[in-house]
Amino acid sequence: MANADLAAGYDRVVVLAPLTRGFGPVVGVDAQVETLRARFRVAVVSPDDAARHAIGRTVLDPAHRAFSARAGRAQARAAAAAVREVWAG
Repeated sequence: MANADLAAGYDRVVVLAPLTRGFGPVVGVDAQVETLRARFRVAVVSPDDAARHAIGRTVLDPAHRAFSARAGRAQARAAAAAVREVWAG
């Protein structure tokens, strides 16, 4: 889903994954970063529960834009700490 496997070989990896589940032959983000985490510093940024709720069932629904933006900003505070940890190390 996120092509995180393409980052193999980099010491620090930040994966931005708006969708995390795999489908069909495409594996999910967790499976993609599992191998990376064994050897590299990795942070995954994907919608938390509040953001998923704000986004709703249809990610392109314009009625959810403002709710999604607010949820993303709120989540960014926590995500920034995880990203900072990867880059600082």
